[in-house]
Amino acid sequence: MAGGTDWWGYKAALERVVKAVRDFGAQALVVSLGLDTMRGDPVAFPASRFSLVPGDCGGMGALLLNGLALPTVVVQEGGYELSLVPDAVANFFAPVVEASRM
Repeated sequence: MAGGTDWWGYKAALERVVKAVRDFGAQALVVSLGLDTMRGDPVAFPASRFSLVPGDCGGMGALLLNGLALPTVVVQEGGYELSLVPDAVANFFAPVVEASRM
C-alpha cells in the first residue's frame, strides 16, 4: 500500500482481505498485528509510512475478530512508537470485549 495510507484506504484493503478469508473457507486465523502502521513510527521506511492512529485499530479488530468470528491467534509484532502501542492494542481488542458484554 502507498505511503501515507489513512484508515479509509487501509479499511478498504482489509475488507478485501476479510472477504478473501471468508471465501477461502478458513477455519482459523493468525493475525500478525504489525503496529508499525501507526503514524510517526520511527522504524517504518519514510516512503511506506501509514497514517493510522491507535483509534483505527478498533476498526481492524471489528473486521478481523468480530467480522470473521474464527478461532484466532494474534501475535503483536512491530510497533516502535511505544507511546502508541498500548492504546492501539487495547483498541484492537475492544470490539471483542464489547461483544462479550452483550
